[in-house]
Amino acid sequence: MANWLDIILPIFTLILGAALTMASQAIQDRRIAAREKRAQRQSFMAANFEVHRSAILEMQEVVRDYYQAFLTEKARREDEGFYRYFDERRPRAMTAELLSGFERVDRINEAIEAVTSGDIQRRELDKVIKKETKDAASSLEKMTEYFTEMRTTMESLYPFWDQSVQFIHRLRLCEFRSGSNSAVKFGEAYLDSIFKWTEQYVSGRSNELAEEVRKSRHELDRALANALKYGPYDTYGDKTE
Repeated sequence: MANWLDIILPIFTLILGAALTMASQAIQDRRIAAREKRAQRQSFMAANFEVHRSAILEMQEVVRDYYQAFLTEKARREDEGFYRYFDERRPRAMTAELLSGFERVDRINEAIEAVTSGDIQRRELDKVIKKETKDAASSLEKMTEYFTEMRTTMESLYPFWDQSVQFIHRLRLCEFRSGSNSAVKFGEAYLDSIFKWTEQYVSGRSNELAEEVRKSRHELDRALANALKYGPYDTYGDKTE
């Protein structure tokens, strides 16, 4: 009688050996493919590193210049009365004067209707019209002063806005040429902090927001320095110089 174990065992061993050989070959192929992929990536990074490095260096200059422009604008707002203008609620005074003009028209219309109905004499209407006309002339003078003051105050922002457009354009070009996720992350945080400060027209939180600009600039400078030191291809949130 044939011994089935003697027959099956060699066959099973042959099959198992073939399976192990194929598995080993597959693992080896994967390792080779992974090595080739890493080599290609390293070659690509090496070829582009100088482009990334020059973008990071340029970005450092833009950050520095934009921060200096911010400090200049901050000093101008404090020294030239920009915050004082909005702190004194001058735009509200202009709005109140405008509303009083509407009320003045209503009073004249009411006086005209009263004359028509016979409740007051025409000479009383003349008195109302003269008074309201005189007040309207005074109000118009104030409104003209308010509008001139507001136009001058808002136009004083234009130079910094123009500079900001150029700085933002250059900074974002550098961000996406840098190859660094950290440069993009902290660069956008830096821009956002300046946006928030720019939109603050009263003095209340201006110093607090200015401090946020300073901190975000420090974080961005740190990220760019690390990108130059360790390479731009990763984030370096936990590394310090």
